[in-house]
Amino acid sequence: MVWRATGTPTVRQQRGRWVVRVDGIETATGVRRPRQLGTYPTKRAAQRAATEAAVEERTVIERGSVAWLVDRWLIARTDVSAKTKEQYVWAAGHIKAGLGGIRLDQLDRADVAAWLDGLARGGQLARQSIITCRMVLRAALADAVDEGLLRRSPAARVAMPRQVAKPTRKREVEAWTDEQVDVFLGTLIGHRWAAPLRLAVLYGPRRSEVLALRWDDIDIGALTITIDEGLVKLSAAAPPGPRPRTPGHDAPSRWTR
Repeated sequence: MVWRATGTPTVRQQRGRWVVRVDGIETATGVRRPRQLGTYPTKRAAQRAATEAAVEERTVIERGSVAWLVDRWLIARTDVSAKTKEQYVWAAGHIKAGLGGIRLDQLDRADVAAWLDGLARGGQLARQSIITCRMVLRAALADAVDEGLLRRSPAARVAMPRQVAKPTRKREVEAWTDEQVDVFLGTLIGHRWAAPLRLAVLYGPRRSEVLALRWDDIDIGALTITIDEGLVKLSAAAPPGPRPRTPGHDAPSRWTR
C-alpha cells in the first residue's frame, strides 16, 4: 500500500507542543490519511522543519518524478534517427502531461492504466499514437529497473485499452472554383514566385516537391518537369547530408501541359 502526499507540510499546536503534518492519501484504497512528520517544542522550530520538509519534497519530486525519468531517457536516445527522436519527444509530452508529477516510487499500475484509459477515451489520439506513448513510458521505466531505481516496472503488464475513441476528423477544405483559380493566377503575374505557385495550383505537387526542384529537373524543349524528390525539414541535431527523398518517390514522375 502506497501513501502519497496531497498537500504541503503544515504546523499545528497539539498538547502544548508543535506538530508538523502533511495531508495524504492511500493510493490503493483512496482513504485520506494525514502523516505526522515530527513534534517540536517551539513554533519556530516546527516552522523551520516544515519549510525544510517542503523543500526536500519538491527536490525529490523534481529529480525522482516520471517527468524527470522520461527527460533523462530522451537525452540518452542518441542511436535513433531525427524523425524517430521527434516522435519520442511528442510522446514524452503526453506522458509528462498525464503522469509527470508522480514520483517514481509512488507510480503504480493503476496510475498507468488510468492514464492510458484517459488517452483512449479522449478522442484526440489514434490507437497507434497511444501505443507509441505507452512504448516510450515502458522503455523509460525499463531503464529505471535496469539501473536499480525501481524494483519492477509499473507499466510492464498494463495492456492497451480495448476501445479507442476515434479522433474527430477535420472538415475537408473546399476546392477553388475555376473563377477563383483564374483570379489567383492573374495576381501572380510579375511575382518572383509565379512559376512554382502556378505549378502547384495547376498540377498539385506537394510543397516539399516544389521546394526540391532544380533547373536540371526542367526540360524546356519537351515542356516537362521531373519530380523525383522532396525537401523536408529535419531536426537541428540531424547531421548534414544530401536532401532526403520523401517516401514513395523513388521512381520519377513527369508532368506536362
